[in-house]
Amino acid sequence: MNMINNLESLQLYDNNLVGHLPHNICFSGKLTKFSAGINYFTGPLPKSLKYCSNLIRVSVQKKKNLIENLTEDLGVYPNLDYIDLSENNFYGHLSPNWEKCHNLTSLKISNNNLSGSIPTELSQATNLHILQLSSNHLTRDIFEDLGNLTYLIKLFLNINNLSKNVPKKIESLQSLDTLELKANNFSGSIPNQLDNLVNLLI
Repeated sequence: MNMINNLESLQLYDNNLVGHLPHNICFSGKLTKFSAGINYFTGPLPKSLKYCSNLIRVSVQKKKNLIENLTEDLGVYPNLDYIDLSENNFYGHLSPNWEKCHNLTSLKISNNNLSGSIPTELSQATNLHILQLSSNHLTRDIFEDLGNLTYLIKLFLNINNLSKNVPKKIESLQSLDTLELKANNFSGSIPNQLDNLVNLLI
């Protein structure tokens, strides 16, 4: 039990593991790195992850059978740099708490069942380099303050139900080289500066 209480890194990636993930992996709150993607786990995320305020890196993608309400069951992670929850059955809304993850550079939650709008608070996660929210059920428009994400390099919002105009402030994203907006319900014109992108799929 003492060993579990002092656990700082748990790497289970790319195996043939089954069943539920252990609920108390972050019982003491010391866990900083957690990887369990590409396995056969089912059920929810470990409940103790909500209180893992020291997390730096989380990767639980490509599990398919993990089911969780991400609105309620993720916490605030001020040290988080990277999180990948893609290709699961996660549902709920995108939490406004992501704005409190000031060190976050990569947020990947594609290929899930998220709904609702993209919260404007996300514009406060100003260290983001990669934002990947494709293949969900997100609605409404892209928030106008997207231009605050000045370090953003790759933005994937394709295959959702987003609508209205592509905001003109997207032109201010000087580091952006990849933008995918295809398979949405956008209307109006495309900002002129987007012609300079290396990869543009609309």
